[in-house]
Amino acid sequence: LEADTTLARLENEWRQTEGRERADLVRRERLLAEQAQIARSVADSEGQQNCLQEELTALRSEVSADEDRLAELRAQQEQAREGVAQLQRVCAGLREQLAVKRAQIELLETDEQQGRHFADGARQLLDPANPLGVPAAAILGALAAHLQVEPPYRVALEAVLRAWLDAVVVADDTAAREVLRSLVRNRGGPVRLLAAAGPAAEPAGPGVGERLRAHVIAAPAAEALADRLLAGVWVVDGLEAVPQPVPPGVVYVTPEGTVVRSGGAFEYWRAETGATNPVARRHQLMDLRKTLRGLEDELALREGSLAPLVGEQKALELALQEAEGVLREHRRAVALKEGEFQIIAHAVRQARERLETVQWELQGLGKLA
Repeated sequence: LEADTTLARLENEWRQTEGRERADLVRRERLLAEQAQIARSVADSEGQQNCLQEELTALRSEVSADEDRLAELRAQQEQAREGVAQLQRVCAGLREQLAVKRAQIELLETDEQQGRHFADGARQLLDPANPLGVPAAAILGALAAHLQVEPPYRVALEAVLRAWLDAVVVADDTAAREVLRSLVRNRGGPVRLLAAAGPAAEPAGPGVGERLRAHVIAAPAAEALADRLLAGVWVVDGLEAVPQPVPPGVVYVTPEGTVVRSGGAFEYWRAETGATNPVARRHQLMDLRKTLRGLEDELALREGSLAPLVGEQKALELALQEAEGVLREHRRAVALKEGEFQIIAHAVRQARERLETVQWELQGLGKLA
């Protein structure tokens, strides 16, 4: 009986041992299969990680390039903005100068039209209302309106014509006599008259220097008058060039306004700062008009340069907006890839942890075996 009991116990222990071995074998096979599967999964995930890392590196390089491009565009935009602002300031300054010059021209033109710097009789003759009733064809205008002189010779011309600076030019001797009768009859103011038509200028005597007439442009109606007024006038650099004695009918004048006439007549004419004589004011008006044209040309040139700069500024603004949009998209792509990378990295970490657990369990089964 005891032997039967022992045999039964041994058979039971053998069956339990055999069952455990079968269970360990099944578990081992399952763990090995899981280990292989996890290893493949880790390898695949690491491959994905490497691909994502390369994509991230490329995207980050694009973001860096975008940021550099954006910084360059911003610098260009700032430079263009400053260029436009500076040119606008220059144009504004030119417009202010133009406004001043136009106001000065308008003032001088008004003074000239109203004859403010003429004698009373001259103002009456130049008045468009014709208060003296002089025939319109008799009056040709102020002498200052008929003569133009090169700038270096202006003072010389004013000095030589000092007595006639506010003269009124009439058609001829007959017109002059009629005007004088009208002035006397109407008790008009004083006036100096010069007849445009008249005998030809007498041949000028010999002289040294330059003929002043060569530097004076006269209106067609006053050509003969200018020839007579300036026939014997010579321009010299200084008094040391004036011969002694001065030949009859010859006048020498320096650019500074020193006048030497034959017969022992000397004079010094100093140009007035306020330019009160009509000829000087006419010269001032001509200078202002020339300056005005120069300012207008410069303003047109500057405004022509401004338009391309404004267009460039707008193009840079559009390029900047586009570059900012590209940078935003690339940064968004980087953020998405980084998120994807983190998810895969987390999965890899979990898989490796499970792989270590499986390996540990397998090692445990090996020890039991």
